[in-house]
Amino acid sequence: MRRCLLLAAALIAAAVLSACPPVDDRLDVTPSLVVHYFKSSEEGLLSVDAGAYIDLEYAWKVGPDYLPPDKELRAFVHFRDATGKLIEAEPGKTLQDDHDIKPPPRKWRPGQAIIYPSSPDECRLFKIPANIGGQNYIVTVWAGLYDPETNRRARLSWPGDEEPENREYQLARFHVGRDRVQSLYPEYDTTWNGPEHGKPNWRWSKKVSTATFLRYPAAEAADLVFAGHSPAEEIGGEQHMSIYIHEKTEELRVTRLTFDRERIPPTRVSIPKELFSHESYVGKYVRIIFEVDELRSSESEDAREELGFEFHEMVLLPKEPQK
Repeated sequence: MRRCLLLAAALIAAAVLSACPPVDDRLDVTPSLVVHYFKSSEEGLLSVDAGAYIDLEYAWKVGPDYLPPDKELRAFVHFRDATGKLIEAEPGKTLQDDHDIKPPPRKWRPGQAIIYPSSPDECRLFKIPANIGGQNYIVTVWAGLYDPETNRRARLSWPGDEEPENREYQLARFHVGRDRVQSLYPEYDTTWNGPEHGKPNWRWSKKVSTATFLRYPAAEAADLVFAGHSPAEEIGGEQHMSIYIHEKTEELRVTRLTFDRERIPPTRVSIPKELFSHESYVGKYVRIIFEVDELRSSESEDAREELGFEFHEMVLLPKEPQK
């Protein structure tokens, strides 16, 4: 009797699974990726600066023969150098952007195009490690779909007769240079506390603090990206920060932000052309001024005063001139 029940259960399970293809069957899906950054090099490759944040725009084109998979699949995205070796973001950790897709592949339908660009609202910012790059340093981006329970990868639609090795599909290729890295990061003056914990980029701002960047000659606008720690909870649940460019005047205020939690993930603030390229302030340097309304009291032994916002990361990314 028990054997019959087990056989019946197996037949029912097989009937259910037969409605959906297993991971090893080809999924009629074609992946693609667009990498957005500042400029193209003479070789026609996109050139990205080491240490910069980039926007990754993923697309999955669902073909007419698509049948939803029987498993919940995730996207894997791996970055390799020109030799095919996985790039290390830091010792022991490879550079990747594996992620869940919304809606998931089980809910896709034939003819759909699943596109999700990185955007300021979603904060899908991807950072290129500062420790890589050089004159001939090429990065290739490989991606696909996999079953997180078994780590088995799905077969996808792809031009040509041969299936890519390991079911890993090359979606992009770009150059990583180091010639402009200095322009990404700020110079800190005496208006800052720190550095903190032995990390040169970890700085507590005072009530008003100024960061100075080298200007990219061709840039007409820019994005400021920062991450850090707000003492919002310690000062009553909310902290306010105004950001200015060039001078601390209402005319040159870029934005006013409100923080109501402690950890602040990478946040992008767009600086439009009319402010960034203001005719009175076009020179070799760009000054960004931060002003916080609420300060955290310092109880440390070094008697620091005016602890505003603790920055863990700050870069100024150029924007391509509008044509």
